[in-house]
Amino acid sequence: MYTMLCGIDALWHHRNLGKAYYENPMTQLKAVEEFKQAVALAPDSARDRVNYGLALLRAGMTKESVTELAKAQKQDPSIPHTWFNLGMAY
Repeated sequence: MYTMLCGIDALWHHRNLGKAYYENPMTQLKAVEEFKQAVALAPDSARDRVNYGLALLRAGMTKESVTELAKAQKQDPSIPHTWFNLGMAY
């Protein structure tokens, strides 16, 4: 039986699942979906957007990854992972 998650619980749920799926090469597309949900719940979170961008990059969706990482960089230019991974994507 599943219960409906909302608010911060749903955000943490998607973040944690995204991280778990990201680590497994067989579940990259699931990581993309989970991080996409996290961004939908917290659109002002540059860190969630970076995670989404990294998942897209690892899943081979380079164009989409660059778009999300560029958005994250504009949201918070102080996150070094954004700059590094934008460079890797190019």
